[in-house]
Amino acid sequence: MAGFDFVEAGMRGYATVWENRQAIARHAAMPVLIKIGSVAAITYFDLWTNFLRQGLVFLPAYFAEGFLAAYVLRTLLSGENLMRDVREIAPTAARDIAAATIVYVLIKLVMSVAAGMALQGIITPEGEMKAVESAAPSLQAFLFGMAVIVFVIWAFRLLWLYVPVALGISVRRFMSKTRAYGTSFYMIGCWLVCFVPFYIVLLFIGEMLYGLFPVTDGKPSSAAILLVGSMQAVFELVTILIASVGMAYGVKEIMED
Repeated sequence: MAGFDFVEAGMRGYATVWENRQAIARHAAMPVLIKIGSVAAITYFDLWTNFLRQGLVFLPAYFAEGFLAAYVLRTLLSGENLMRDVREIAPTAARDIAAATIVYVLIKLVMSVAAGMALQGIITPEGEMKAVESAAPSLQAFLFGMAVIVFVIWAFRLLWLYVPVALGISVRRFMSKTRAYGTSFYMIGCWLVCFVPFYIVLLFIGEMLYGLFPVTDGKPSSAAILLVGSMQAVFELVTILIASVGMAYGVKEIMED
């Protein structure tokens, strides 16, 4: 079974991004502004409960952050200087980065559609949970639920297809090396190492910010939603970079095994 030390890979992702924070900040300015602009548009048009339209609004941001993630991990893992101008990228690397960006955008759009379809039947347009009649669970429903969980765990590796593409590794070779079901658990572990700390910090700060703004009709104000949404956009971008670099170290270890 193809596996890797996901804790070490995650820690290397933290260390690599931190060591190159100035160069990354230089390239991340535009993606951050685009993401915050998308958050402002979603807040203005009140689209937080419409995941399908959110995906379309976030489309420019997906392209920007996908390119940033692919460019950063390809440059850093190739031992090249991240402070260089983007126009100095070699043709082969530029092709791989462009392909990885497209794969990243497609993954994000598929996730938006899946989230929209999954929540369409349980969330009202006002963002409230619909009343669901309780019924005795059947064996068919239990088996279907278990099958969905098994498939989601296996398919988790597909969310990171842009990583091997950015590194110049073919998707066929990557899927062949990671065909074992247990490989997903290593990748999930690496993602949790990179995601959980930022999520806890974001949850804590978000609760504090929501408490500073008045609540109208049981809902937080638009200013609070915009502020927390913008902060979440920045945290999400940092998490994506750390997780992408960490996952790239794991992918390289799998490919070299």
